[in-house]
Amino acid sequence: AQQYEGRYGLASRCKLCTKEVHALLKVLKAAHPRPPEGTACERCQRQPTTLGTRGRGLSCDHCHETGEFRGWICTSCQK
Repeated sequence: AQQYEGRYGLASRCKLCTKEVHALLKVLKAAHPRPPEGTACERCQRQPTTLGTRGRGLSCDHCHETGEFRGWICTSCQK
C-alpha cells in the first residue's frame, strides 16, 4: 500500500523510488527479524504500545542515505 502524503493526495515519491525502498526494507527485515512481542524499544527502552498503531509495536529503523539498519524502535521514536 503506497502512502499518499503530498498535496492533493499525490504520492511523495515516484514508483521506482518506492520499489527501491520496499526492496531495501525486505532485505533489512530478513537480516534482522522482528523481535518477540514485549521487547523494549532500542532507542528509549520503553515498552511499545500497539494502541492506534494497527498492531505494530516496533518499526524497522534505518538510515535513508546508507541503508544501514539501526534497530527496532517504537512509533513514538519514529517521529
